[in-house]
Amino acid sequence: MKNSQKTSFGNQLERIRLNKNLSSKQVARLLGFKTTGPITQFESGMRTPDLKIALKLALIYDVPIRVMLDEYYEACRDELHHQTPSVESTAATSYSLGFCSFEQKLEQKVLTQSELRKIRNHSAGIIRKTGERLGHI
Repeated sequence: MKNSQKTSFGNQLERIRLNKNLSSKQVARLLGFKTTGPITQFESGMRTPDLKIALKLALIYDVPIRVMLDEYYEACRDELHHQTPSVESTAATSYSLGFCSFEQKLEQKVLTQSELRKIRNHSAGIIRKTGERLGHI
């Protein structure tokens, strides 16, 4: 992203924090902030956390940065795609083996049969790809 752009991006930070039953004050303290102001700015999308803060948030929430900052991730991916179309497909393939996008879905108490079927198919695909990579299949 160009530094001259002042754009806000949607994210999942507040939803994830609330799902983890953490207050903004608790998260601010864990990150070393004296006030909740930066947390509010991150959650509202008015400020994007730097890499160190994003990594700490990922550790606190036990969620990948890509999920927490979903719209920012998508904007970065789109920018890269416009510059180099082959980057997106390579990155998506290698990243998909490291994180299951259905992980958060599984935490929900009620899942539809359709969602369960998609999760089973996705899991089977990850297992197959991992086996192929390791030379077991």
